[in-house]
Amino acid sequence: MIQEWKTNCMQHHKHCMQRKADPLPKRILEITTEYVFLRERPRNLAPYACLSHCWGLNGPAVKLTARTFGRLRDGLKACDLPKTFRDAVEVCRRLGIYYIWIDALCKDF
Repeated sequence: MIQEWKTNCMQHHKHCMQRKADPLPKRILEITTEYVFLRERPRNLAPYACLSHCWGLNGPAVKLTARTFGRLRDGLKACDLPKTFRDAVEVCRRLGIYYIWIDALCKDF
């Protein structure tokens, strides 16, 4: 169903037809078959999705910090991400979107 919505947008909405790819933000997660990698200052253009949420008082189980930066940059198995993140990554994969900006994993720490 979501794929149909995406296809409809790309074919029928003038604004969407013009935006096949955008400059990627300062930090973005690259989605591969099994892993998610934090990329900094990517220079390519690509479609990407965003996930922003009010994570509550303690925040999400995984977030970008000085301690987690290296681990995220080296890649985390998607199956090891919290469920909300895993679900967002899986939706992107199925839609053929290979980059996602998740505020908790991409914003400055």
